[in-house]
Amino acid sequence: QTSSLTFYFNHAPNTPGGVHLVGASSRFRRRNRYHAQERMSANVRFYNCLNCPAWCCTYTRIPVTQRDIERLAKHFGVSPSEAKRRFTRKGEEPGEIVLRHQKDEYFGSACRFLDVKTRRCTIYKARPGACRAYPGNVRCGYYDFLMAERARQEDDEHVATTDHRLL
Repeated sequence: QTSSLTFYFNHAPNTPGGVHLVGASSRFRRRNRYHAQERMSANVRFYNCLNCPAWCCTYTRIPVTQRDIERLAKHFGVSPSEAKRRFTRKGEEPGEIVLRHQKDEYFGSACRFLDVKTRRCTIYKARPGACRAYPGNVRCGYYDFLMAERARQEDDEHVATTDHRLL
C-alpha cells in the first residue's frame, strides 16, 4: 500500500513533521507518518549540486578509507597500493589518508579528480565514501549561502568564495 502513496511537504502549522501521505486513510497516515519522514529524508534534498561550483571538492582534507582506495584501484585498473601512491597523501592526523589536490582558480585548491572547467567529479561512480555522504543532511550550508549571494549579486553564475583555513 505505501508504494502507491505520494509524499510531499506541507508547511501547515497543524501538520506534525510537515509530511502528508496522499491517498491514505487517516489511520494509515497516523501509523506511518514517522516511516514516511524517514523515507523522505533519504530522498528529499534542498540543494542541487549541478548549480554549485563544487565547494565540497575543495575541502583541504578529503579523507579516504581502505575501501575507497580499493574502489579507486578498481576504477583505474591498478593495484590498491598503486592507487594509494598516486591518488592520496598523508593527512594531518596520525594515520589519516586524504585525496591529493590540484590548483583551483576559485578556492585555491581542489580534489585532483575535479574537472576544474566543468566543476564536476571525474570519478563520480568511484568517489570516496566521504564524498558520497556529503553534506550528510537534506540541506547544504554552502548551497544556501551560494544561492543567497547569487540573488544579492543578481548573477546566476556568481561563485561565492570563503576561506577553508581556520583563523
